[in-house]
Order: sequence, then structure tokens, then C-alpha cells
Amino acid sequence: MKTRFNPFLAAAVVSLLTLQVHGVEIIKANNADSLNLPTSWIGAAAPAAADIAVWDGTVTGANSVALGADLAWQGIKVTTPGGAVTLTGPNTLSLGSSGIDLSGAAQNLTISTPLVVAADQTWTAGSGRALIASAAVTLSTDSTLTLSGTGTVRIGPAGYATGSAGAVVVNGPTWILGSSGANRSGTTTLTSGIISINPFSPALRTAL
Repeated sequence: MKTRFNPFLAAAVVSLLTLQVHGVEIIKANNADSLNLPTSWIGAAAPAAADIAVWDGTVTGANSVALGADLAWQGIKVTTPGGAVTLTGPNTLSLGSSGIDLSGAAQNLTISTPLVVAADQTWTAGSGRALIASAAVTLSTDSTLTLSGTGTVRIGPAGYATGSAGAVVVNGPTWILGSSGANRSGTTTLTSGIISINPFSPALRTAL
């Protein structure tokens, strides 16, 4: 008995596998419930490690919200919430390859929880926007963090966690370090933009 190839079934399987690999965008609900709770998200399902947490116009004002537990997401995206977004609390947030996207953001993002760069990723800050990681940031060994856009990315005042070994590539934004970055052993590459170690040195700029 011959098995017949069904192209429609094959396409469905590929689509399902793609969805599982890249995850889905989970929209933040208009409340301040801790981010580990289903009630904090549209659809009553908190983002999993393969998903992207999104703040859009559903959130009508400033949103300061605790993680509630150690969390792992594929990435974060901020578009049009009604106010600035702040993630708080003592728990740790790990981000995967989707990184942080403020390319079309209308508001700033502050992450005041410990943050782990768990894979190669890009943080993009759009024009006039600020992306602030104020607690310790851990760059996993062999990971590369690319900073992109024309806004401002600030890592500090805590700076990098001890033992960070990843590389940083600055490709466009103003990158402000709240400390010397001595805890990180990886390389730094400036292709465009500004690096400022605040307040210990003047800005280093690429040639015009």
C-alpha cells in the first residue's frame, strides 16, 4: 500500500512547527497584576519561554508591574501603551533571541529586575525613546547583544553581573553605562552611535 503525499497537511505541520519555534505575541492586559499571573494578559495565558510579551494600546496609562516570579520570554515589544512601562521586583527575567523591540514605541521601557541575555539578540530603541536596564545584566557566555536604533540604551547603575562574558555591538544608539563595565569580559564593537560611561568619562563617538 502506497502512502500518498498530502502537501496541505505538510504545509500545516510546517506552520505549526514555525509557530512553536518563534512563539506568539502575548498582549499585556490593562492592569498591574504580576506578570506571572494569567490575569495580567489578554487571553488569560502568561507568555512562555518561546513567546513575546507586548505592551500596546490595550494598556491605557503608565504600567509599573512586578514579574512575580523568575520568568523567561523570547522577547519584549513596546508599541503604543498610554504611559511608560516599568518591570519591577527582585525576580530575574531571561530573554531569548527576539530581544527588546522599541523601534516603534511611543513610550520608554525600564527593566529594574535582574536581566539575563540568554541568546544572541538585539535591543532596539527608536528615536526619542529610552530603554533602561537598571539592575544587573548578565550576558551569557558566547552571546552577542546588539544595540540598535537611534534612541538611548542605558545599562546601569548596577551594570553587568559578575561573570558576564558576552559581546556587545553598538549599532546606532547612545549606549550609556552606569558603571565601568568591569564585570564583563566580552568584546565591545562600536559601528555607529555613542558610548558613554557615565559619569566616569566623556562620550566616545564614531567619526562623522
